[in-house]
Amino acid sequence: MSTTASKPLMNRQQKILCFTQLPLFVIAVIYTFSPKNFLPDAQVARVSVFLSAALAVGVSVWAASHVRRGTLDPQSVWKSYGWARKCLLVIGMPLLLWGVNHLSFAYALPRLWTMIHSEPRVISYEVSRYRGGGRYSCTYQIQSDQLDPLYFELCVPKTFWNQLPDQPFVATFRVDQSSLGMTFEETWVE
Repeated sequence: MSTTASKPLMNRQQKILCFTQLPLFVIAVIYTFSPKNFLPDAQVARVSVFLSAALAVGVSVWAASHVRRGTLDPQSVWKSYGWARKCLLVIGMPLLLWGVNHLSFAYALPRLWTMIHSEPRVISYEVSRYRGGGRYSCTYQIQSDQLDPLYFELCVPKTFWNQLPDQPFVATFRVDQSSLGMTFEETWVE
């Protein structure tokens, strides 16, 4: 009786790649569809840009070295691609890794930390009305030049938005703040 050992579906390098990047992808997807009321600390956001770029470059170089050695074998479809499509993938995948890592390191992970280790505060900013749009954003918002608009929205109900003045005004916010950022919880105008 002969036994035939089946070839494993994933080799060690593919498992390492999935183990390091899949949790960051999941966290980034969850953050993409959650309310965008978290504002990271400016220094945390700046450090995450460089950390995510370094991780994307490191993972790309690591994967490329294993592809050259033959320990990480791309699918047979890769061999049928032309040079233009291969260049697009070689440039696009590190950019995708950078974007996902940046979203995880700058927004999702600091937001989780803020949920656990925060203290309530009341702050005020000069804001103005803003009519948002898009598939995953709210329609009625207020915005401020002092707040970073990337992945951040201050959503308000339509009735409250209609009562706001057209010119800039001072709004007060109740926030949960930690050393990594703050989550905006409640808004009112005096």
